[in-house]
Amino acid sequence: DGVGGGGGDGSRHADGLDHRMFVRFTCQQGQYNDMASLLLPSLSGSTASTLSHLYSRDADEGAYSDAALLVLAVCFYFFPLFVIGCSFPFGLFVPNLVFGSAAGHLFGRLVNRSVWVTSRVAHPTVYAVLGAGAALGGWTRMAIAISAIMLEQTGNMDSLILMMVTVLSSRFVAGLLPPGAF
Repeated sequence: DGVGGGGGDGSRHADGLDHRMFVRFTCQQGQYNDMASLLLPSLSGSTASTLSHLYSRDADEGAYSDAALLVLAVCFYFFPLFVIGCSFPFGLFVPNLVFGSAAGHLFGRLVNRSVWVTSRVAHPTVYAVLGAGAALGGWTRMAIAISAIMLEQTGNMDSLILMMVTVLSSRFVAGLLPPGAF
């Protein structure tokens, strides 16, 4: 199911991909570990971050498995819940961005694979950016500021209306939840 095939151990072949931004971890030469590339991007020796992996359109949709995206979303949703009560500073802005990006990327893949869609609706990275905006909009309950931050991050003014609708929808849903809900 991966790019050029892959082993059952989570390793994938780096055929046709820029392998410098992917992490080999415990894989053989010419292969990469998709989960390590998402959770430990600094091991690749590049300045690529988890968000740059999720927002990258140059890697095809098979660069990361659905399971890796699901594990990433679950990790970045639940781990901040455990750390939030600790007595040391820990930001929640970036974990919300990563959670929304991973969930949006996975949702975009599922939409594109669905039976009722005959052609690809949009690249999963579009869903990743919208998912990050939705997660931040629901968490902060600030619609215009989050839309501006997300558009500044991507530099894509073509998605302004779509981002505003997404962030306003998530803010509306968050407003229906009790005030202390995360």
